[in-house]
Amino acid sequence: MTSYNSVLYYIYYLWGRLLQEGYDIKSSIDPFEISLLYANELNDTSLIITSLKELSYSYLANNDTITGIKKLNHALNLAIKANSCQD
Repeated sequence: MTSYNSVLYYIYYLWGRLLQEGYDIKSSIDPFEISLLYANELNDTSLIITSLKELSYSYLANNDTITGIKKLNHALNLAIKANSCQD
């Protein structure tokens, strides 16, 4: 099941990136939200951080500053926590 979730994660993540690079920022949010769900199911911190980072860019570009900052803050907190666990 994990490999299936990994494939779905990458499908939605890449779909979001394609939409984001095509300047359809608002449409890129949904695929990134779905990729975040799969990253959480996989319990993969690096995938979660990556999805949150891309989501924050999309929300900020869509003039939703509050949500963008929340997503980026969540990503930063996870990165700090993961780094402190490695020490």
